[in-house]
Amino acid sequence: MLASWMILNTINPQLVELKEPSTLPDASTPTWDKVRVPGTCADEKTYTVELYSQANYQPAGEPLKCYNLNESEKSFSKGFHSIDINGTVAIRLYDEANLTGKNICFTSSQPDLGRCYIDCPPGPSWFCSDSWLSDVKSLKIISAGECSNPGKTLNAGSVPEDPNEICR
Repeated sequence: MLASWMILNTINPQLVELKEPSTLPDASTPTWDKVRVPGTCADEKTYTVELYSQANYQPAGEPLKCYNLNESEKSFSKGFHSIDINGTVAIRLYDEANLTGKNICFTSSQPDLGRCYIDCPPGPSWFCSDSWLSDVKSLKIISAGECSNPGKTLNAGSVPEDPNEICR
């Protein structure tokens, strides 16, 4: 301990001096990071669905976008990697603008959309390489009861198109 003090005192004597702070923090000075409550976005309002730019809901506490029931995006271009669902709602993703085209819905959180496939060629599942990560063009938050085939890609007629087009 004495050796550490001597080294610090030699490098910079101010490092070993104890001083009272010149200003004390007041109520408006943040003294620690806020703890984020699930279901709240940057504006601190409560939401049922949060989209994250990276897998596994990262960066933690910093959702890319937040939504509530019946909200939608008819032209969506922001890339997101994971979906956190808080409550009894679902999210339906579409591969075309204006809530049209192939779609997939989720009633529970999805840590990695890279594991949810679309446009699979016929044959074994290992032929699937295109995921929903880059194909979301519009989305809508719906009630959980409106999601009849969670985690399965449906064609425009709401019928499963290919048994390989699922989340793994």
